[in-house]
Amino acid sequence: MSKSRSRQQRSGCGCGALFAVLGAIIGAIVKAIVSVPRWLNRQRFTLPIRGKSITVSLLGGLGLLTLAASCCGITYGGMGASLRGAGALPTYTPAPTNTPRPTYTPQPTSTSTRTPTPTRTSTPRPSPSPTSAPIDCTWSAAYVADVTIPDGTRLDPGAAFVKTWRIQNNGTCDWKNARLAFASGEQMQAPSSVSIPPTAAGAEVDISVEMIAPAAAGNYSAAWSVCQGDNCFSRVTVQIMSGDLPTAAPPQPTQPSAPTDTPVPPTEMPQPTAPPAPTGALIRIIAVDKRAEFVDIRNDGDQAQDLGGWVLVSEKGDQKCTLGGVLNPGETLRIWAQAKDAGQGGYNCGFDGSIWNNEESDPAALYNNAGQLVASYP
Repeated sequence: MSKSRSRQQRSGCGCGALFAVLGAIIGAIVKAIVSVPRWLNRQRFTLPIRGKSITVSLLGGLGLLTLAASCCGITYGGMGASLRGAGALPTYTPAPTNTPRPTYTPQPTSTSTRTPTPTRTSTPRPSPSPTSAPIDCTWSAAYVADVTIPDGTRLDPGAAFVKTWRIQNNGTCDWKNARLAFASGEQMQAPSSVSIPPTAAGAEVDISVEMIAPAAAGNYSAAWSVCQGDNCFSRVTVQIMSGDLPTAAPPQPTQPSAPTDTPVPPTEMPQPTAPPAPTGALIRIIAVDKRAEFVDIRNDGDQAQDLGGWVLVSEKGDQKCTLGGVLNPGETLRIWAQAKDAGQGGYNCGFDGSIWNNEESDPAALYNNAGQLVASYP
């Protein structure tokens, strides 16, 4: 109990001193406000603290006042807590604050409007022109048959005739505005070209050309090419004999003389009639095997043919094979292109590699020793 009183006495002394300092400072401030402001910085005053006098400037007094006020506040707080604990001061209980409940605000319902998807319309592509040919076409024709005037037909000199071939479009595209054009040999007064009817790929068509047999007797041939636009490919041939080759006139029979008594000189014995002259050789190309690299030719005439100086040509690459030997009537000669086939028989051209084009049209042409076209295939 005595300890509590001594603490209270010390606290009371401290506060009394504080009040004394506060009064002195306030008085000094009042004086300073009335007097010249510079006086504030030069003003000195004495503070009585615990029976002692301390002289400080006005500014120093302000610092002490701030420090003392802080110290006093702590002391008052401690004293208030002690008095409330002892029951001397009522305990302050703050009234509860009503916290408003949150008001629910419904969210607005969003109404989504679906945008219709535009309908996609396709623009039709223009159809290609009927005369335009696809870039990847393979143009080719195959000989099927002689509808009229088979090779070797004998005609009167100056006789008009119509040669008709049957060929197949064995390429990949239809023929449109195609034509059959004269290529080489004896044209026999035929037009330079004739139109070919539209022919689908894989279909057959008959093509006719009007011709006239030459006036001079002999064997005649010509080659004609199938063309689509500026592209000419496979060939067909015509071979005829115009007139008869001249034959020797048979001797006239000797009339016997009437019998006489006088001796009659011996009559001449009749000479034997000369056999009819042969019609000649007729050489044809009957087969071409481009993969095996050989060509077969045959003599369909009734005379042997000397092949010396004759030339077989691969027209695509212009490879030429000079022939030799004799081809008898009815015989077939196989002509091999590559030297590696020398042991196969027949005739060998001696080329180191292949000469026939297996991907595109590559006709075989046979020329005699006078440079005239004799046969072509296809």
